[in-house]
This record gives sequence, C-alpha cells and structure tokens, in this order.
Amino acid sequence: MSKVNDFCLIGSLGLLIAGSTDKVLRVFAIRVRMEADETGDAGDVLLELKGKIIKESESRTLQVTFDSKRSLMLVLSSDNKLEIFKVIGAQKTDSILKKLIKREKKAALKRTHSEASDDSLPIKKSIDKTKLNQLIENRTYDMTLHFTRKQTVPLAEPTGSKAKSFVVGRDDKDISLIVSYHSNTCNQYLINLKP
Repeated sequence: MSKVNDFCLIGSLGLLIAGSTDKVLRVFAIRVRMEADETGDAGDVLLELKGKIIKESESRTLQVTFDSKRSLMLVLSSDNKLEIFKVIGAQKTDSILKKLIKREKKAALKRTHSEASDDSLPIKKSIDKTKLNQLIENRTYDMTLHFTRKQTVPLAEPTGSKAKSFVVGRDDKDISLIVSYHSNTCNQYLINLKP
C-alpha cells in the first residue's frame, strides 16, 4: 500500500476511506476487538480492507472529506481535480441489494457466455436474493457499492498554482468550497451537483 496522505471516517457506515499517493481510495471497515486474545487487547481498533475505489485523477490524493449533511465524499487531488461521490447510507439496504443483484447478473452473464459453445444460447441463471441479503446483514459485501461518482470538477487558479486544501461551506442547495492554493491565495467555488 502507498503512503496515506489523508483519510476520512464515515461513522454511519463504520468505514474509513484512505487516500494515498496513487490513484486508489481504499475502503476499510472499522471494528473494535471485544475480547483480548493472543493477537491483541480488548478495545483495539481493527481495520479490514473492504474494497478499492479508482479515482479519475491519476495524481496523489491531498484531502478526503465526508459531508454528512449531503451524504457526499469529496476528494481533492494534486492535479487540482475535485471528485465528488454520492454515499449511500447503511439504512438504504434496498439500493445496495439492487447493486449486488446487478453485479451478480453481470458476473453470471459473463460465466454463461464463456461456458456456452457457439451454437447454443446462454442459459439464464437466477440470483439468490436471500444470500445477498445475508451478505448485507453480515457486512461481507464489497463496501465500495456505497459510493457512486457524481462528477469531477477541475479547479482553476489564475496563477496556475496547485491546490493545498479545501473547506466545505454550509450552503443548502449547492456545494460551496473555499480552496487554498500554494500561492497563498484562496478561491471560492459554488458547485451545482448534476442529478
């Protein structure tokens, strides 16, 4: 794993999102050890890798922030690109189930195409929804299903300086950002989210 530059916690999902020097955001589930054993003490915090999100930007991550009011995760990269992800909450199990079903159908279709000979048609296979519901209940599914990329915004600064960090404003409709740059300047941006 690359050096971690920033991380954010999404408490409602029990996740930690780590941004590093590569183009990958790593999604970790947070657990607390309940009883002491040979590997550690009770109360230890454990992280389990649950998936990876590939960023659009190839550059290193500077900042990762979760906006709980809008259920958005914002990721700033060193090439002045801001990526915005919609985060599906833990209570919206129907949305996660739909995504799991879609993924299973796609995988089943790939398997049937590779197994089928040229003269036969692919066989339609049913998806076991109770098994998928069990995965959701046990939190053993790919947690990246909670994240949907909404848009990528290039941040322009008149002198061409690189961004350092940002702060999210509390505007109700749009995303209001104040971005600081290495040229010791700040710019304010108002971002309209695409539906």
